[in-house]
Amino acid sequence: MAKKENKTSKEEIKLKAFKLMARQGVQSVSMRQIALACGVSKPMLYYYFKDKDDLLFQMIKERIDAVNESLNIGIEKDLSLQNLFETLFFSHSLGKSDFKETSSFLIHLSVYVRGNKNLENKLLNIRKEANKSIYDILNLQYKKGRLTKKNKELGYYLILAVFSFLSMCSVDKSIKIDKNLISDMTSVILKGISYKGENK
Repeated sequence: MAKKENKTSKEEIKLKAFKLMARQGVQSVSMRQIALACGVSKPMLYYYFKDKDDLLFQMIKERIDAVNESLNIGIEKDLSLQNLFETLFFSHSLGKSDFKETSSFLIHLSVYVRGNKNLENKLLNIRKEANKSIYDILNLQYKKGRLTKKNKELGYYLILAVFSFLSMCSVDKSIKIDKNLISDMTSVILKGISYKGENK
């Protein structure tokens, strides 16, 4: 039972740290502030995380691992490309946060990692894993004859472009990100790459 409570405490710390960093910026938030916001001692915080970089790495890796797992399950179930893309785009939201909060956090994070080669390289490696999952999905559709080779490559870059758009949403408060917009963007991508459908 105690083990379960410790795990919950760790998850709470990551969630509260994320929200704090989304509001105030990754650079300006210290481990001491995180401990205070979470109502835990600094020794407990350092029991879970070696330092702030370790906390950030665990937060991002956990989310990307969860997304990759969802995509792998979707591929095994032979979900439609529309559903797989929507899973990808909704994954932009970390945990229970919304798109605006996530976008703000990612922008602050990108500033924080500049010059921090160790963390930057670690995050790039797990980002490559996520990008490989995207490419694998498109490659599977190509092998099934639903996409041309050229449009497989185009689809990959269109997906990355949508992620860039989502990351900028924290800047423009007038943009409302919801399920309908995600669905519409996904439909536009499928039309743009001349996707031949699931039943071929």
